Amino acid sequence: MSCKRLLLIFIISFSIVGYAFSVASNTSQGGKKHYLKKYNFTTDWFTTHIRLWKKVLADFKNKPNIHYLEIGVFEGRSLIWMLENILTHPTAKATALDIFPRKLQEGFLANLSLSGFTDKVTVIKGASQNKLKNLSPHSFDIIYIDGDHIAPSVLTDAILSWPLLKKEGILIFDDYHWKETKSPPDKRPKIAIDAFINNFRQYIEIIQVCKQYIIKKKEIIYWEY
Repeated sequence: MSCKRLLLIFIISFSIVGYAFSVASNTSQGGKKHYLKKYNFTTDWFTTHIRLWKKVLADFKNKPNIHYLEIGVFEGRSLIWMLENILTHPTAKATALDIFPRKLQEGFLANLSLSGFTDKVTVIKGASQNKLKNLSPHSFDIIYIDGDHIAPSVLTDAILSWPLLKKEGILIFDDYHWKETKSPPDKRPKIAIDAFINNFRQYIEIIQVCKQYIIKKKEIIYWEY
């Protein structure tokens, strides 16, 4: 084998290893590509959405009194990104709702503490179907639904979240096409999201339909008062 061929193989191999290491390090510990600090994140289902979120949520960035609700917080990857990039005004705040199974809450709280934003976040532990009923109507500018993915739970989260969202507020559904070829319809979010959209279509503006379904609330329905 010629020296040139060996050199070419070495360069290609080195490039592949370097890229894999870069992706792994950025994913495993929160990385520095998308975050200000190195958090203890073990999975990454969020950063592919960052470009879209920056565009959709640009009008909320560094604005006073913005209130964000996240249903299904996990390790805090999306919540902390919001705190670092959108909820940057001192009066902006967030509510984090999750059942926090096993030691998940401990890991999330450690990441939140490291972020330095603990005072801006209200943490609620419990099932969303119970806890959302206790939150104030028209109190959130942005709501992200990423909790239990089975259709009945997603639909219930959407219906209970709707009265909580302000007019012109943004509602984000995660995993619109989740397990589309692997699970029956009632075991994934799509059928629930479609049902919600079909029933509320006249009151919403559709912003994005892809892996995430994003809408804006145009109008407040009479029964919300």
